[in-house]
Amino acid sequence: MTEIVFLIVPFLLLFFLSIRHIKRNYRIAVFRFGVFTHILEPGWQYAIPFIEETVVVNLDKYITNWESLSANELDDKVKKLVCDKPKKSYK
Repeated sequence: MTEIVFLIVPFLLLFFLSIRHIKRNYRIAVFRFGVFTHILEPGWQYAIPFIEETVVVNLDKYITNWESLSANELDDKVKKLVCDKPKKSYK
């Protein structure tokens, strides 16, 4: 029984560390081993802990008129923001 607990607990911990909820006016840029890989959209998303680093971007504050942009244009602006001026968070 204790062997099962020692197997299940780390997996549950890893699972809960990887889950993120993203609000409608936020995006999260994901860096894997320091290299930009993709952007997480609103809703429930996951990022691999200890391997992927995330940067939160508040669209209302940093990207004007973001609601009128297409998905590709918005992703490009977020990528440019986090890659040109890297910091931990853009809240």
